[in-house]
Amino acid sequence: MDSESVMARLRAAGAEDSRDRDRLCERAAKVYLDEKLEPPFTVRSADFATDAFLICADRYWRLRFLAEPSVRTAAACAVWLTSHVEAEHRQAVEEKLALGFGFITRDTVDTDAALTQAAAQVAQLGTGASDVAFFVAVYHAGKLRGNFWFDALYDFTSWHRLVELAGERATDPVLTALKAFGALGSRRITTEHALGLVHDAWSSPRRSRAVTDVCLNGLSAASPFDTQGTELRDRAKEAVAVLPDDHGMWYWLAYGQHLCAEHEAACVSIDKALALLPAVGGRGSHELLQEQYRRRRDMIQDGRRHAEMLAARERRWGQRYPELPEHPSTAQLADEPTREANHAPLAWGAAVSATFVAVIAAASRSVALGDMTLGERLGAVSALWGISAGTVVLVLVVLGLLRRRRDVPR
Repeated sequence: MDSESVMARLRAAGAEDSRDRDRLCERAAKVYLDEKLEPPFTVRSADFATDAFLICADRYWRLRFLAEPSVRTAAACAVWLTSHVEAEHRQAVEEKLALGFGFITRDTVDTDAALTQAAAQVAQLGTGASDVAFFVAVYHAGKLRGNFWFDALYDFTSWHRLVELAGERATDPVLTALKAFGALGSRRITTEHALGLVHDAWSSPRRSRAVTDVCLNGLSAASPFDTQGTELRDRAKEAVAVLPDDHGMWYWLAYGQHLCAEHEAACVSIDKALALLPAVGGRGSHELLQEQYRRRRDMIQDGRRHAEMLAARERRWGQRYPELPEHPSTAQLADEPTREANHAPLAWGAAVSATFVAVIAAASRSVALGDMTLGERLGAVSALWGISAGTVVLVLVVLGLLRRRRDVPR
């Protein structure tokens, strides 16, 4: 297949099976790459699942980024997008490509010198410079997000020259969401400020699927704060209501419910996410997401089992220790095996003492029936029972001291 036949094949790809369409688009992208020709067609949708032209463009630029994962490639991609994607679909395509390519090339973060040079080159573009700067900025921020470099991400999105060159687009909700992601994970930015950024991005009328995903991802990755679970759960519920067939939104809902200890609901949500996960696109991407979702499912199941175990211990608590608080703390429940161990020595000591007394009684009977005078018998029996009583008292005192020592808080 050469570049002349690619267009005809792509036009007919709508009737293809999804796997056949993927293979066709992959081959077409390689043809363009081998001929050093950027895709010449116009993209008229943001449908990455069925639009063969968009899928082909996505694969082509993916190959370009993997070959040269730099801001130079990002700038070239941005220039192509401005002239080959219809305006009404451009935001969704830009955000998905910039964030996606940033993630897959996160192991090659551009240096400060490379970013400064890129900013200088973008500034000379004139018309369209703001769109190119925006795409390059989101691409680099996507790398920082993928590496969880919270402070670097916050600083970059706050005042870097590339962001300034984006002009009015510097306030686009996706950049605000990325800034919120950095603030949420940073330990030098207040939670109040970070949540304010989340609110700004979330409440924007231009909030897209990508913006929603970055906000929820940021809440899940945040430095722990008191309302983290409820913030993530409640916003994810809103997202699911808007995007009920989106596996990613169900995943974030499961994550939030898990943080809120709503284990049953979290199990339902993560199973929904797994069921909606489409087996299309790059196989590696699908397998990565499936592994991530299944790991979360295992964690939710572990949390449910732990909650059931604590509930069972709380029920036993009221039966065994009625003199102690009716609703014990988690630490007290966790210490129940130690408390039971403290009771065990006393039971063991009582059993040993009873056995010893029985032995002494048998010995006393033998002495009483033996060949001794009455005075000798009485003296021997009294000595045996005196030894028995002393031994029992000594055992109980020692065991009592041991138990008291174990009960002392540390």
